[in-house]
Amino acid sequence: MKTFVLFNRTLSPLNSSGTQAREWYRDGGVDLPNWFARPEVAAAIAETYPARHKQGFCIWFTGLSAAGKSTTAEILTVLLQELGRQVTVLDGDVVRHNLSQGLGFSKEDRDMNIRRIGFVAGEIVKHHGAVICAAVSPYRATRNDVRIMVGAERFH
Repeated sequence: MKTFVLFNRTLSPLNSSGTQAREWYRDGGVDLPNWFARPEVAAAIAETYPARHKQGFCIWFTGLSAAGKSTTAEILTVLLQELGRQVTVLDGDVVRHNLSQGLGFSKEDRDMNIRRIGFVAGEIVKHHGAVICAAVSPYRATRNDVRIMVGAERFH
């Protein structure tokens, strides 16, 4: 009987569950073995639960104006692109000019701007995209709302 070892974990027909196999695939980015699932089933699992390197994520930079959020976001974007990952950058100043035009700087307006950025980021992540956000987002409660919108496991 065949067993497979990946990242110090063993998967065999006798000791594996569907959840273990899905995680094994997702973590390792390898195809499920033929003894586990027919190719069309394995393809559906791969689409529903993509490998870690194909999952969407959001990296959120926050800080005061001119603290280096956008600069750091651009450097990280280049590094991720060099690894073959497409990345979207949502810069707070750019979003405020294009998506949140007319909002002021009251707490309510700031929260609305951050929630709009969070909504767009969540949509990108949902479709397996990588997004880097750089915005003055001074209120923890609003950032937590965005974390929930994006998905806590995908928000960094």
